[in-house]
Amino acid sequence: MLNRRILRIKAFKVMYEYAVRGGMSLGDALSELEQSCQATRDLYLYMLATVSPLTREARRRIDAAKTKFNPTEEDLHPNEKFADNALAPILDSDIDLKKLLEKKHLSWEQYDIFIRNVLDSAQEKPWFKKYMATPGSSLKEDCALFRKIFENEFEDSPELHAILEEKSLYWMDDLGYALIRDCTTLDALGESPGDFPNSTRAMRSNNRIPPLRCRVTRFSSQNCSATPSQAMRPHSTRSSSPCRTGTATASSLRIWR
Repeated sequence: MLNRRILRIKAFKVMYEYAVRGGMSLGDALSELEQSCQATRDLYLYMLATVSPLTREARRRIDAAKTKFNPTEEDLHPNEKFADNALAPILDSDIDLKKLLEKKHLSWEQYDIFIRNVLDSAQEKPWFKKYMATPGSSLKEDCALFRKIFENEFEDSPELHAILEEKSLYWMDDLGYALIRDCTTLDALGESPGDFPNSTRAMRSNNRIPPLRCRVTRFSSQNCSATPSQAMRPHSTRSSSPCRTGTATASSLRIWR
């Protein structure tokens, strides 16, 4: 699902390194390009995985407030709209997504302070307060809120940049692109929900999770605009792809493997 522009940028970086660094074979260059592309896919997953920790932190604060020695009326009867958002259970119940995150060791557990800071910052924003004040809830509204969080709280965060740099040097240049793909996924989830694969039957039977199909699932290579090796070839040798225009489709929103 990497578009042609990001593939060309990565290819040119590797070609430059290939030209200036002695002893680098073509095979090494292609391996480096593939590693860079995979890192971008992992970053997309890693940022998408912030939805559940943010939701759990909101729930933790609500539960903690109720146990105060002298709780206020607001503590006892809080606005639980964000903590009860429909998006987090959908992602949490997807088995394939869980396996991918576990396999790649992508977790926010050790960065709980960052998650708290993001939630603190978001809760002070007018768009968050408007969301909380609006009666009722829907998956579309929840996805739109998380899109706002992704747009406003992540890209210019020094704290996040330090975390990403610590985990992977590849991620520093790809954060903006990964967030765009995350926002595209959130838009598709909110606009055209279908049957989401591997959701737990218990949750579905209780109507707690709207069905979603083909939004966040296995990545298929034929849906990618070009492979790393194709990116190293002249433009005329590559075939066209539905991902070229960046249009959000069911196939173009499958999770990268």
